[in-house]
Amino acid sequence: MAGEVSLQCTLNRPYLPAAATQQLVYLFIETRPTEAVAQAQMPLNFSLVLDHSGSMSGAKLSNLKEAVKLVLDRMQPEDYIALTIFDDRAQVIAPSQPVVHREYLKSLVESIRV
Repeated sequence: MAGEVSLQCTLNRPYLPAAATQQLVYLFIETRPTEAVAQAQMPLNFSLVLDHSGSMSGAKLSNLKEAVKLVLDRMQPEDYIALTIFDDRAQVIAPSQPVVHREYLKSLVESIRV
């Protein structure tokens, strides 16, 4: 869409002389979103990979679960999340999906065991 991003171009020289030989010129292009785009909240796409090996027993696993549930609470329904657990192998417990069934996702997190 036109007008959503502005470009500012800066050369490494103040001018380019006319020459019959090749010249090396560096161009710095800076992109800036317009204020409307900068204020718009874009959907997130998170993939959390969670350790549930034996070293995570006790408070470590409890803290991990609470942290993931806090992340889920702060995400919007249009955001996406995937959950993978690992110890000596990885297992996807929730493939990438919109955060519309928040309580179901939390129950998956709660079911993680060492």
